[in-house]
Amino acid sequence: MKLSTDQIAAAKAVLGADPLPQDHPVIAELEQAFGPNTFYLDQNGLLIFQAAAECDADGGEARLVLVAAWSDEQKSALGRIEPVDTGITVALGAPTDSAAPDTPDTTA
Repeated sequence: MKLSTDQIAAAKAVLGADPLPQDHPVIAELEQAFGPNTFYLDQNGLLIFQAAAECDADGGEARLVLVAAWSDEQKSALGRIEPVDTGITVALGAPTDSAAPDTPDTTA
């Protein structure tokens, strides 16, 4: 799930962490492996948000999920794992800025 600027702020209020910057050189590789997401790193590995089952990607709550774990003590390499729900849920609300998908005007 790719978060908008407002959603990132909501997540930061809960997590106290910023995501990897979109212009980071590793983002293209991560998106190839995990799809378009806003990526977070912590002591356990790589995390993304997934829409909670009762919500959709247009807003509501999202669960923080660990999708890759550090594969060495130096935390220099990640290995894909079965997703692990961290138990952290964040109320993100609807995307309201440029990261939100554009919808074409079909009323013409």
